[in-house]
Formats: sequence, C-alpha cells, structure tokens
Amino acid sequence: MKNKFSNLSKGVLFILLWTFSLFIFAQNVTVSGVVNDVKGEPLIGVTIQVSGTTHGTVTDLDGRFNLLNVPSDATLDVTYIGMQGQKIPVNGRSSIDIVLLEETELLDELVVVGYGVQKKETLVGAVSQIDNKAIIQSGTSSISNAIAGKLSGVLTMQQSGEPGSDDAEIIIRGLSSWNGSSPLALVDGVERDFKDLDPNEIESFSVLKDASATAVFGAKGADGVIIVTTKRGREGKPELNISASTGMERATHVPDHIDSYTTMNLLNVARMNEQQFTNLIPQYVLEEYRQPSSPLNALRYPDVNWFDLVTRQYAPSTTANINVTGGTSFVKYFASLGYTGQGSFFEGRKEGHFDSRFTNDRFNYRTNLDFELSNATSLSFNIGGEVGIKNQPTIGNLWWTLYGTSPARFPAYFPEWLLEEYPDPNYPNDSGIRYTEPIGEYMDNPYSVFNQRAFNRYLETKLFTDVVFKQKLDFWLKGLSVQGKVSLSTYYQNLSLTSGSGNNFPEYQFDYDKAADGQNPWIRKGETDAVYNMPPLTLSIGGLQGGYYRDLYYEISTNYANSFGLHSVSALALMNFQQKNDGTEFPYYNQGVVGRFTYDYANKYLAEVNVGYTGSERFAPTNRYGFFPSGAVGWVISEEDFFKNALPWFSKLKIRYSDGLVGSDKAANRWLYISDYIKDSNGHIKEDKAANNRAQWEEARKQDLGFDMGFLKNKIHLAVSGYPV
Repeated sequence: MKNKFSNLSKGVLFILLWTFSLFIFAQNVTVSGVVNDVKGEPLIGVTIQVSGTTHGTVTDLDGRFNLLNVPSDATLDVTYIGMQGQKIPVNGRSSIDIVLLEETELLDELVVVGYGVQKKETLVGAVSQIDNKAIIQSGTSSISNAIAGKLSGVLTMQQSGEPGSDDAEIIIRGLSSWNGSSPLALVDGVERDFKDLDPNEIESFSVLKDASATAVFGAKGADGVIIVTTKRGREGKPELNISASTGMERATHVPDHIDSYTTMNLLNVARMNEQQFTNLIPQYVLEEYRQPSSPLNALRYPDVNWFDLVTRQYAPSTTANINVTGGTSFVKYFASLGYTGQGSFFEGRKEGHFDSRFTNDRFNYRTNLDFELSNATSLSFNIGGEVGIKNQPTIGNLWWTLYGTSPARFPAYFPEWLLEEYPDPNYPNDSGIRYTEPIGEYMDNPYSVFNQRAFNRYLETKLFTDVVFKQKLDFWLKGLSVQGKVSLSTYYQNLSLTSGSGNNFPEYQFDYDKAADGQNPWIRKGETDAVYNMPPLTLSIGGLQGGYYRDLYYEISTNYANSFGLHSVSALALMNFQQKNDGTEFPYYNQGVVGRFTYDYANKYLAEVNVGYTGSERFAPTNRYGFFPSGAVGWVISEEDFFKNALPWFSKLKIRYSDGLVGSDKAANRWLYISDYIKDSNGHIKEDKAANNRAQWEEARKQDLGFDMGFLKNKIHLAVSGYPV
C-alpha cells in the first residue's frame, strides 16, 4: 500500500513539473530576422544578445540571425563596431528586422563644445565640425593641411614644405591682435598640439568661433578654439583596421629656367641703362654662353639649371596605421599605432652615416581605455604620443641660395675628366669631381650644400597622459554628475646626431688662363702652405635642442542635465589649474573658473549663458583677473507648425544670435608689471622695458548672427553667419 502511494506521488509530481516546464517554454520564443545598414546592405557579425545575460548570437553572411529560447518580454542588445547600438524589446515577436545607423550620423547629432558636447539641433554657438573620414580623405598626413577648405571661417596658410615642418598656420575669422592670432588648441579637452596626430586617431575636429562658444576659455579663447577628440572604444567584438598609402607631393610652381645667354644679355641691357659701356660683356663671350666651343669653355661659360640639378619632380610620402577597437560592458578600448614617412623635394646624398637629405619619420601611438566600474562610476585612461626622427642638411637660407645664384657664374662642380686632364701637382693622387667655390655669389653653391657632409638629425618625443574620473549623482539629483581630470604632457627634442662644417669636402676655383699657360690652375678655398688631408667623418651627439616642457593640468567640474516635459536644462561649473615648466624657466601658471547654463523649450526656443573668469601672470595683481561673459539665443522656426505646413521641403531653419566679451593676454614680455636688467649679445647689461602696472587684458566684443538651414530631408545643408570685424 505504501509503494502504491509512493508511485502515485511520483507520478503526480512528474505531471506537475512537466506542465510547469510547458508553461515556462510557452513564455519563450525563437527570434529571427535580418540586420541591414541604411542602404539595405546586410551586416555580417552583428551581435544580438539578450539584455542582462550572455545568451546571444551573431549575424551570418546574409545578415540573418536566429536566437533560440528568448523570453517574450526580453530586450535585445544589438551592437556592431562603427554603428549606433540599439535596444529592441521583443514583445513576444518571433521576427524582427533591424536597421543600424552609422556612428557618423550620431556624430552629426552631437557637437563637441568647450568642456562638453551639445545637440546640434539646439546649439546656438558658431561651431563647425568635421569627422575622421573628411580628414583621412584629404590625402595628407598633416592635420592642419587636411582641414583646408573644410571648415567655414577657418584660414590655413602653409609657408614651408620642409618634411616635419610643413604644418599650416591656422587663423579663425581673421587676425584679431598684433600680438598673435593663433587659436587655442585642445586634444581631449587639454591644451596640446594636434598637428602631428595620426588622422586615424581622430574622431572629430571642432572649431569654436563666436563668443558664446569660446567665452568659457577666458583669455585663451579670444582667437577661436580648436577641439580635437580622439577615438574611443565601443562595446562589441574586436575590430582590427589596417591601412597603408603612398603618394607623391609636388611643388605647385617651379620657375622656368632662364639660360645664361639670356641672363648675360639682360645684364648688358642693365649696364647700358646705367651707362656702364666699358663693362659690357663682349659678343664672343655671349656666343660661348649660347654655344660653347669646347668642353672646357662649357665650364668657363656655364649654363646651370639649379632647380633641375638639386630638386626632383615629386617628394614621396608614406603612411601606415593599425588600430583595434572593441570592448565589453566593463571596459572599452581603442589602440592605434601609426607611421608617417616624408621625403623631400630636394635631392640629397647618403653614404654610410653621412646623410644630407631632408627626411622626416614619425611614429604615433595611442591607447584609450574606458572602465565602467559601476552603473554610476567610470574611469578613463588616455595614453598617446609620438616619436619623430627628422634629418636635414646644415644650410643657411635655402631658397635664397637656390633663387639667387646665377646660372652663368660657375659650374655646379668640376667633373672628373677635368682633374685627369689638368692634374693638381699639390695633390697628385686626387681623382673624381671637385666642388666649386661660389666666387662672386652672396650665397653658397646650391649643389654643394646638398652634397656636403654637414647635417643634423633630431629626435623628438611627445607623451600625453590623462586620467578622468566621472561619478553620476542620480541618487541625489537626477542628471547631476561630477568629473575630475588630471593630465600630464611632456615634450623633448634632442640633437641625436650632428656633423659640422669641418667635415665638408673642400671647394675649388679653376684658373682657365693658368691652365692655358701650363701652370697649376687649381686654387683651394682657404688654402695654406700646409698639405690638406680630408678628415674622416666625425659625428657627435648635440644634446637637448629646442627646449623641453612638462605641462600639468587639473580640472574638476559639476554637470547637470535634465528634462521636464518640454523643458530641457543643463549647467556646468568648472575649475581648472595649469602649471607648465618650459626648460629651466620659472613655471608658467594659469587658472580659471567656468560656468555655463543652457535652456531649450520643445527644441524650438533656445538660450545659453557662458562665463569665464581667468587669471594671468602677465599683469599686476590689480588687473590680473578678467571676467568674460557671453549670451546666445536661438529659434528653430522649422519646428513651428505654420512653417512645416507652408514649406514642407524646407527641413530645417534655425536663427541664432550671440554676443559676448573675449580677452587676450598675449604680449612680448612675460611679466609686464616688472622691470628688470638684461645682458645683451655683447655682454652689456642694460635696463629692460619699463614696468607697466596698468597693463591689462585686450578685450573685444564679438557678435554673431547665424542661419542654419536644411533642405530635402536635410540632404542639403547651408549655414550662413554674419559678424562684425
């Protein structure tokens, strides 16, 4: 009887468990679908995961996925590198098709501004922004040259093509001061040089132009602000990108060669105009310039095309980069290693350790890590920098030498056959070519300077590190957070290898009259009675060159952003401190307080107030601090019903106006309120410029009226700004 009861109990228990499992299974579904981009192309390897679990799958070659045993009330996390992630509720569905948008579209929605980001649709400042693709597609490794023509109100001027020194000068909305108009440059929110960054490291490039955008930077933002944001990791599987390119750079214009015959005829015309008839070049000499009667006369009456001799049509340029992006819910990472190699427009010479070429090799590296310590706490580490090796011959005024040397004065060099035909009795064992002394010329022999053994090689290193801590305080007040940042930037330049002019090959004159008389025609520059022996190449290490600096920056801020129905507000309060040690000089100090408040109603009516309070060491204590406020308002007319009904093809129309004060403390002297004694180049001690206790900030009022427009569902954009100058 007991066994029968026990068997009955087991049977009932089995039926109950089986029924419960059917009930549980009935709550789960199999979800399938396809993932495409906005163009309808299937995406391979997209991660679809049940939120809060490790249960997931990836799309196949056709972008399709099939995920079993999904709770009907679950949420799917859809992630893919380079695309905006999505959270999709299942709601009991078994078929879900998904379209992912590119991250660049998200970038267009958010604009990087001073100490934060803002929605593009509610932005009232004059800000222009481009992304990574626009920079890379420019085809140049120089960031300052890559932005040329891509940002309104930004002027770039390249004044040198020398490898490693070919960056362009950047001016925003014209010159603003006699003391300099260079904009403030920030990389990831810290004052740094961006021009040698690898383009593959950059996420966005923003230019802040009016007072409402730059006032938060106080005195440093008077000439505009450039903000470069580097790439960061995204949650998803690792994505490896490898790219390499090679190209050629060419001079935009090379002057046509004017031959010696024409040059000498023009010289005769000039002398006749000055009535120097006794100094005219005889006709038989002119004929020799035009058509030399012998190889020796071709050297005596030369026709040298200096540009053709020392330059080449193209300068090679090579870039390569490897980077990886990915992450988990705990840590996201971006790592990059890049190389840039630049050759020169000028020919050079390399033999063993001796290298008189213009070259520049740069290696960039970066690692950005973002840790989500909890739902409210994050910690970020940024490490980036570069190592550059720059080589150049020791030359005075390069272009003056090339442009200013006559084609008719002397040959570029004396060829090997000349020494064989006219041996030098003082050096009977000499052979080969001999360099020509530039007799009668103010500058050097262009051919010699590119083939001599005097050169410098520089090693330049930059290291940038950031630690950023962010804590959300939603438990206290929704939308409130605090952030702290500590950054250290270092820069060194060393003369790693140098060869002085004492290693140069000797230069010679050739006396054609003595050669005809059977005498020794060779005259060495600086010749003495002592026998000259060419010294072996002597190399040395030059040590620290160009200075070094260490820049320490602290920042702490409180941020608030929240929405109440149709009302959205945000606020920022920030304090910063900077100490820059430049070589052995007394440290430079800078500090400031920043405030910002924004408001918008229904994304239609916009307002913003910015203030910056900055101190400068240049001024006496009574004038040391400057207060720079600004305000801006905007109206998105295209959000009004009457506008939508009247002009449905007019996708966007926003009117914005800003007004504010900006300041500058740029000056020739560091401490304007202190007078000192200095020692001049002759060793004389004299009084420096007089002290000025009343010196104060340069101030300017900046106003901006702008219209932002979009047509045909924002496929066409147009921005127009007007501002007094």
